[in-house]
Amino acid sequence: MVVSLAIFFAIGTDHGCAQRVHADSAEVRYGGFLHLNLNLHRAGFSRLPGVPNCCQEFTGASGLGVTVGGIYQIPLSYPLLLNLRGGYSLLSSDFAEPEGITVIINGDAVEGEFEHQLDAGLSAVLFEPSLGWRLSPGFGLRGGIGIGYVLGGTFDQREVLVKPEETGLFENNRRTRNEFEGDIPDLNRLLLSAHLGVGYDFPLNEEGSLLATPEIGYSRGFSPIVIDSSWSVDQLRVGVAVTFGSRPAMPEPMSIVTTPTQPDTVVSVITPEPLLASVTVVGIREDGSEVPITTLHVEEFISTNMRPLLNYVFFAEKESRLPERYKRLNRTERDRFRVESLHNVPTLPTYHHLLNIVGRRMQEYPDAHLSIIGCNDGLEEKEDGGLELSIARARTVADYLREAWDIDTSRLLIEARDLPEKPSNMTLVDGVIENRRVELYSDAWEVLAPVVTVDTLRLTNPPAIRFRPVASGPNRVKGWRLRVMQSGKLLKEFNDSTGVPDRINWNLQGGQESVPRADAPLKYQFEATDQRDVSGETPGHQLPVEQVTISEKRRERVADKYIDRYSLILFDFDKAAFNEANDRIAAFIRERLREGATLTITGYTDRIGEDDYNLRLSQRRAEQTAKELEIIEGNVAGLGETVELHENDLPEGRFYSRTVTIIVETPIE
Repeated sequence: MVVSLAIFFAIGTDHGCAQRVHADSAEVRYGGFLHLNLNLHRAGFSRLPGVPNCCQEFTGASGLGVTVGGIYQIPLSYPLLLNLRGGYSLLSSDFAEPEGITVIINGDAVEGEFEHQLDAGLSAVLFEPSLGWRLSPGFGLRGGIGIGYVLGGTFDQREVLVKPEETGLFENNRRTRNEFEGDIPDLNRLLLSAHLGVGYDFPLNEEGSLLATPEIGYSRGFSPIVIDSSWSVDQLRVGVAVTFGSRPAMPEPMSIVTTPTQPDTVVSVITPEPLLASVTVVGIREDGSEVPITTLHVEEFISTNMRPLLNYVFFAEKESRLPERYKRLNRTERDRFRVESLHNVPTLPTYHHLLNIVGRRMQEYPDAHLSIIGCNDGLEEKEDGGLELSIARARTVADYLREAWDIDTSRLLIEARDLPEKPSNMTLVDGVIENRRVELYSDAWEVLAPVVTVDTLRLTNPPAIRFRPVASGPNRVKGWRLRVMQSGKLLKEFNDSTGVPDRINWNLQGGQESVPRADAPLKYQFEATDQRDVSGETPGHQLPVEQVTISEKRRERVADKYIDRYSLILFDFDKAAFNEANDRIAAFIRERLREGATLTITGYTDRIGEDDYNLRLSQRRAEQTAKELEIIEGNVAGLGETVELHENDLPEGRFYSRTVTIIVETPIE
């Protein structure tokens, strides 16, 4: 909708007998354009606000319109141009969504169909600044943004009985019902878009001062037609622009100056020393030890996956705004959101839906109440505002639950304090950051219960891969990148703008989204750039992949098993004892244990603390977990921070890394 699009811009050049010159000597041009629009409406709404309609969903529509306006073109340094366009555009379209229905005719049930029709009439004024690029003297490309103001929007709505074609009536004794018309409610006046287009200049006079430019372009609309809806408009536009400008000045003839050379002159060329790049790869066992790897084995299992829900929302220093990484939903997205749909979503992206999970569950448990406790880092020189900042953070969370999820304020109890009741280590930067948070507690366990899903689990052997990159040269490396591809698709990328690390760990079990899903080999390549912009890269190395799917195992009657994965978090800082949350998780696991199951219990920590101490702490937590589960035999080990489970630059990543994972393997009879 947004407004318009594309059109392309006139490029000041001559054709035919007119001599061509570069744009950097061209004059300002002005003129007008006329386009035919194909308006492509993208939608996902069931009705207009306040207008009755039983349509399940309007999904999209198209319509024709025109756009007309003026052009002002300013040449920049060749080959760039600045294009300013303004105009008037018709963005109308007609929606039609069929729906099956059973019609009773003469006592017989007959399959019928009626159609939900919505005719939308829209018009807007547009302003489209863009940057043009000459690809050749007559051919140009332009791209930019569009800003529009909607002048008016009307609608005409009805439901029409389409089949049977000649018989049948609605309850109003007509073949049409639910007829409404008027101005579109909650119309969004401001429209934003991005556009891209191409054009080619044809001179209309010998001087080349008058140009006609056939154009084609496309614009992508970003603003909704109706506030808080998913209805927006793209445009495909085809037309012509006519521009006028005085004849450009002729270029000065180029003079050629020759300089005699000395017969014995020696020209030396200094070639920068190359940057040599290399990379090797090994596997990492679950105990953290390295093992040679020649093939990556991937096997599918049916799995129950339980991820605890971290009940903290973290904020930036001195900020009470909700960070962008937390997922916010509009009304349409909210209505479609289901916790069960997160079954293929990794741990941290699931956590980033925390407020949506809590909002949905508060709706499902209408008697539940939620305590929202705002905190700060407790350091006066770090965060100004103290309790006022803590309250502002708590209100941010409460406002989202109230506005996005319609949770009544009487069910939301806002509290504030300086440090959390159980703060992280205040002597470390990571600990200070973790204390800038809001904590959530509910009188209903279900509101903050772990997210439990059943899905396909893909396990790799080995469970992690370690790359060892090397970049050697005379200058310091200023940036590097390691990419892993499969069948042309990027699976994983590591990069940084600092020196090359001695190792790069890829924890395949930490995120199912990057586990290979085909037998094609993995291709990995490392490249680096030094301070003098000298680059070096490795040839494309390959790692074979071997897949064993569930269907293959059942078809070939191979022994199979269920693999259930559970995680514990929220151990108190520097403690291995269980708390109430982990007691509930342990009880849930005990109820699901079956005879013949084998358990692997592994403890992890985040990066805070010494390696040896973290290793011992993770071992104590793993052993305490085995004790709580009443497990006498099993593989119980602590890996400390040997394997980084989650992104430790994020406070939630560190909390989720302070975990014990329990893998239960149960044979399928």
